[in-house]
Amino acid sequence: MIQSLKIIALGLIALALVCLLALWAFQRFGVYRFPTTAEVPADVGLETVEVVEFTSEDGHPGRAWVAQAAPGRPWILSLHGNAASIGRSMAQFAPLIDDGYGMVMMQYRGTQGSPGQPSEVNFAADARALYDQFDTIVGVSVPPEALVLHGYSLGAGVGSRLAATRPFAGVILQSAPHRTCLFFERRYRGAPLCQLMWRERYDVVDHLRNIEAPVLIVHGRADASVPVEEARANFEAAPTPWDLRLLDGGHADLARHGLVETMAEFTDAVTRPSPVSE
Repeated sequence: MIQSLKIIALGLIALALVCLLALWAFQRFGVYRFPTTAEVPADVGLETVEVVEFTSEDGHPGRAWVAQAAPGRPWILSLHGNAASIGRSMAQFAPLIDDGYGMVMMQYRGTQGSPGQPSEVNFAADARALYDQFDTIVGVSVPPEALVLHGYSLGAGVGSRLAATRPFAGVILQSAPHRTCLFFERRYRGAPLCQLMWRERYDVVDHLRNIEAPVLIVHGRADASVPVEEARANFEAAPTPWDLRLLDGGHADLARHGLVETMAEFTDAVTRPSPVSE
């Protein structure tokens, strides 16, 4: 009997170790689905956009795509979503760039030819460094009153974490999950990943509660990846909610359903004119 119990106990320990290893591997290798092909702005018709390098908090090299603002126009710091290329992500905002809005989009570490390992911690460090070096990166002085944050999907997780510790004139969260682990729970048929995952969680709502700037939530009514109920929950959690805009469209096509116009409206409403200074 004792020998049998020992065998059962060892079997359970081995099973637990296998499950733990599988969960670690999922968090390390199974979360991110970014394209691997490197891009330059000209590939997507953004002839006036520059690629600027900066140094992250841990000394790792970072990159950002920069479209200069017209004199006195506000800036948008944008963080794109998982499985999306930086080129296609920024190209959808060409009308904003053409209208004189400045835009900076961070290239994620370990994606599209950028060295390093994708992770929530690394993305957070890179985003803070980008913000802290913003004036140097864009070549002009940009006060927080002239800067809006935009985060799409996974980028809303990176962005909400940044905006909880850095000042912005306003924050736009597009197609933002309440917690990214909820997305994986739906994908894997109710596996309790929000209780099990210890990294790559992107707990948007926890950071959202600490954002002091006005928050605009933009979501697609037909979003099949993040239910609209999560958008409503995020809006209710924001200390200073500005509006909840539900647009026709799904998770990744809101640029065809009024996203650009909505972003411009919000940015104009919450920002003050940016001074022109070198």
